[in-house]
Amino acid sequence: MKKKLIIFSITILTSFLLSTLATAYEATFTPTADTWVDSTVANDTPAVANPQQLFVGHNNNATLKRRSYLRFDLTIPDGLVVESAVLRLYVNKIVGANDDPIDANFAPDNDAWTRNTLTWNEAINWSTIFITTNPGPFISNSWTEWDVLSAVQSTYLGDKKLTIELKSDEVGSKAAERFFSMAGTYAPQLTVKAVPEPATVLLLMTGLMGMGLGRKKLL
Repeated sequence: MKKKLIIFSITILTSFLLSTLATAYEATFTPTADTWVDSTVANDTPAVANPQQLFVGHNNNATLKRRSYLRFDLTIPDGLVVESAVLRLYVNKIVGANDDPIDANFAPDNDAWTRNTLTWNEAINWSTIFITTNPGPFISNSWTEWDVLSAVQSTYLGDKKLTIELKSDEVGSKAAERFFSMAGTYAPQLTVKAVPEPATVLLLMTGLMGMGLGRKKLL
């Protein structure tokens, strides 16, 4: 009777742990900093005067270009495997075409900037890594998103500070999107989902098996 009770108890505990481990970690982050820059005022910080918006796009013939930047601090526990990471921004207004693709790029070596300091001339000299493209169309008063999994995975294994650049193709007819910033009505969101590393699961299972064997010897 005791043996059956112990086996039953271990089975229940195992099921509970597996259920807990299978439940994905999920968190939604808002930026710790965001800004936008303008090629026509290349040494200035125009976002200081307009902090509630993020601009991306260009005018006809791209004589004026604007890009936006967001930084996130990924306070994600260690020992996890990131399986999903989605960046979402709320479209406030569209000027010109609404189907001009917007790239999300990863700036791995540039995490010390602020809205008060980042200029166009500084940002265009950054080394960035392409992540993904949102092809549009973009719709006013709605959310739009980018899959930024590769950048979050890399950052999670590093300093956990993620800087993302948003830029259009900057050619052709006028196309400009205006998004809400972290100071706006709907702040940008980065939703991350993760699960425990397989090694963590194996360690717990090994411990449970050891408990079972130990109990068996005592009977």
